[in-house]
Amino acid sequence: MAYHICMVLILFLALQDSRAELQEKVAKQLRNQATVRVSIGEFLAGAQMHEWAQREYRRACELDPGCEAAWTKRGYRKVDGKWEFDGTHPVPTKNKKTGAEGEKLRKEYQKKLDSMGADFAQRFARLAEEAEKAGLKEEAAAAWRRSLECDPTNERARKALGYEKLPSGGWATPDEKRLLEEIRSGLASAPTGSAMTEETAFEKALKFPLTKRQADHFVALSPHLPDATLQAFVRYGEHTIATWRKLFGADAFGKTKVYFLVFEKKEQHEAYIDAYHHGTRQEKDHAKKTSGQLGFPTTECWQGAHTQDSIEDYCVHATAQNLMRIFAVGKRTKTHDPIWITEGTAYWFTRSVHNSARWGCVELSSTGTGEEKDPRKPEGWPRLVRAAVVEERDPHIHGVLKCLNYQELSTMETIKAWSLVDFLLLEHRAKFVEFCKDLRGAEDNGEKSLAKVFGWTIEELDAKWREWVAVAYAGR
Repeated sequence: MAYHICMVLILFLALQDSRAELQEKVAKQLRNQATVRVSIGEFLAGAQMHEWAQREYRRACELDPGCEAAWTKRGYRKVDGKWEFDGTHPVPTKNKKTGAEGEKLRKEYQKKLDSMGADFAQRFARLAEEAEKAGLKEEAAAAWRRSLECDPTNERARKALGYEKLPSGGWATPDEKRLLEEIRSGLASAPTGSAMTEETAFEKALKFPLTKRQADHFVALSPHLPDATLQAFVRYGEHTIATWRKLFGADAFGKTKVYFLVFEKKEQHEAYIDAYHHGTRQEKDHAKKTSGQLGFPTTECWQGAHTQDSIEDYCVHATAQNLMRIFAVGKRTKTHDPIWITEGTAYWFTRSVHNSARWGCVELSSTGTGEEKDPRKPEGWPRLVRAAVVEERDPHIHGVLKCLNYQELSTMETIKAWSLVDFLLLEHRAKFVEFCKDLRGAEDNGEKSLAKVFGWTIEELDAKWREWVAVAYAGR
């Protein structure tokens, strides 16, 4: 008995020694990588590409919190053992070169990153294999993640971490793949409701009959569409609400039912505006020129040339956007209307539930990127976003988060908003839910809530999102 206890103790101590040795090897490689990041930053600073240089110094500090060279070049100084921003000397943060010269430097920058990534991916892969042989599963997984972060094309690391190939290309974690499959497959079992016979307030106000279909949370109405079509709208509406509840653990609509009206003609849409729009004459006239009005508890549109597929997209989009407006926005003001999160979430749901992006408050036009020129086909968005990030042409994060007007949100800013929601929802769901709750009472578009819940600045959110995009969207 004593012999066995002694052997167990010896094995335990050996394992602890192996773990400590491996941790030191990983820390050494992180310090080495930070040193390379600093050298890349110095190259960029010498070329007057200061925004990119600062990004590398920041990454060096994240890899090695003791990297004195990186902290100093960011404008920090050590006070009582802690790094504090100095502020006495201005730190340049803008890129000075543009056009062909700027593009040439971007390619040189990317070449250096690729070379560093390939090198350190192999180093961390060797450490992962060493950890596996020593029976250190957690340490092995951590090293494989480091390897993958260095080289997102590393298929060996993907497989070791349990990633699975997607039918559409690219990779997904088992949890992500299972979530998306549940969202798609759950539609078939979503309720389609039952026919309504009693006259509604809409019919009394508009003075024409409607075919009506209702379920527990969603009601579809139309003067011209058959009951079978309304069943599809109810199914999409109910499924969107159920999916929302699963993801956010909240019931934003409460016991209030959602009404979704689809008119045949523009004249019927205009009659609805006259009856229910409470704005000024100018606002009413503008509303009449639109294809529909998104609101809670009632959303309406007129069909015109739109197909059923298109209106199904609108059904999902409007329902998800209303949910997020109630949950994360609340009262909109001149400084608080985070349309990046409402529109981004709406597109996240249409892409996940309906694989489309046909309707929205932003007109999605051609991106001209050569990657996917029709942004209304969201299956190409991961590839489009990753290419924009790699080539340093994605929209500035401040333009996305601080925008208060849908008309000022560009196509690529809208798609970046979708990707930010994708990142926060898939990688940080619990904190994202907490962030949304805090944002509802905020006076800005998320900067203070971001700092409070995540401990990030807007720039740090952008940096973490960019790193995630490089890995998550690789091959898609």
